[in-house]
Amino acid sequence: MIEAKAPRDRVGSFSPVVLTRILKRAAEEGSSGALEVASGPSLKTVLFDRGSVRFASSNVRRDRLGESMLAHELISREDYAKAVAKMRSERCRFGEALVSLGRLTEEEVQRELAIQVQRIVLSLFRVPAGTYKYDVDGAMSSALTVGLSVPSLLLKGLRAIEDGKLILSGLPPANTRVRVAPAPPRGLALKKLSDEERAILSLAGEGREIGDIVRRSELGRNAAFRSAFVLLSLGLLEPIPGDVAPKPAPLPEIHEPSERIEPCRDLIVGQFEKLAEVSERDLLGIRKGAGLDEAREAYETLKSEWAEVRSQTENEDLVDKLDAIELQLAAAYARVRLELENLTPEPHEDHVRRDRVAQLERDARLHVQVKDWGGAVPILIELIALEPQRAEFQCLLGKSMAHVPAMRKNAEQHLLEAVMLDPKDASLRLELARFYAAGSNRSRARGEVQAVLAMEPGNAEAQKLAASLREPTPMRKLFQRVFG
Repeated sequence: MIEAKAPRDRVGSFSPVVLTRILKRAAEEGSSGALEVASGPSLKTVLFDRGSVRFASSNVRRDRLGESMLAHELISREDYAKAVAKMRSERCRFGEALVSLGRLTEEEVQRELAIQVQRIVLSLFRVPAGTYKYDVDGAMSSALTVGLSVPSLLLKGLRAIEDGKLILSGLPPANTRVRVAPAPPRGLALKKLSDEERAILSLAGEGREIGDIVRRSELGRNAAFRSAFVLLSLGLLEPIPGDVAPKPAPLPEIHEPSERIEPCRDLIVGQFEKLAEVSERDLLGIRKGAGLDEAREAYETLKSEWAEVRSQTENEDLVDKLDAIELQLAAAYARVRLELENLTPEPHEDHVRRDRVAQLERDARLHVQVKDWGGAVPILIELIALEPQRAEFQCLLGKSMAHVPAMRKNAEQHLLEAVMLDPKDASLRLELARFYAAGSNRSRARGEVQAVLAMEPGNAEAQKLAASLREPTPMRKLFQRVFG
């Protein structure tokens, strides 16, 4: 019987497990497509062609081909400036510009491009969360492309995952019997396997429970689980269909000792309480006259430091505060970066600005669509810095901030700004009414609803909200019951 294929991915919440599934499917089916991953202010795209990774791009400056070539002293600052000028005048990519200028050969550019593409793809395995969009049969957008083996990329990427909870979520139950797959994935050289991975394959043989493999191995529990996760994700190990032991073996947890969490508590709580009091530059820890490089370095350092704190934190309340801290950092850096880059365009650069606005709007709506409010906020902040007079963008930012507890108090000003920019748009006033209703400010909510119904008497959503606002509050119901 032919097994039906799983539905193709389109849009959703991103994690390294999702990335593994998409890469593996592309390799197995020999398909083509484009994967976009958004996480905070960063956007990365991977293009597939007949099962191979052909190209990757990123809006993170250090991921760009030109920055990489400068860092490795492959080109000079003068070469860089000439290539950028040619890109703008001829609408081509950086590598194509260098080849056209005769500065590098196509083979040299291809080699550097392969390094850059691999670095971008592997960086996605370290993205803890975000959103993704996968378009099947997405068009290629560059004449210069590479052909990287997906299994080899998967092997390197899966080894880089260190989150124990994520690894366990990607494994079947410990009482599942697994065996060595009849044939290794096409394009994966078995000589690249580590000694630990070979040991797990040897223990699995023709069939053994995952829990039993971990207990029998001499690698230690964490290393054994990680190696099993890598092998199962690659398809070198496979579950035996319908062959599960009747008595499930307990699944040991991978965790850090609880005493490692406590030293971070004061640090997290202290920083969280300062969020509303400090300026963006103080939050990033940069001086008043700092340049873009200093701001970027400060932000990347802070991101790494807070990621380390997160790896030592399991308390849910502290994790929520960490979410707010990291989100405020991303928003602060987005504003400071726009200020330092001075994005007011010259006439000949206007198309660059329009393209940037279109990309940011697309990304922001994608985050809002999947209710990733935290991811939407820094993107919308950058979007509003470019288009401050667009009421719909102010409304989207206010709506997103309203869903982030640490930013809720800033949501009202953006919703009010949206209404002032376009007072005749009933949908903007209705969003403001919803905000007031959710915050128990019923009098203001009623005022906005009445304004909507004056403009659109048949607005069903406004009528429904008006009806709910006429219902007595729980406190009023209590008073009526007690005092009659």
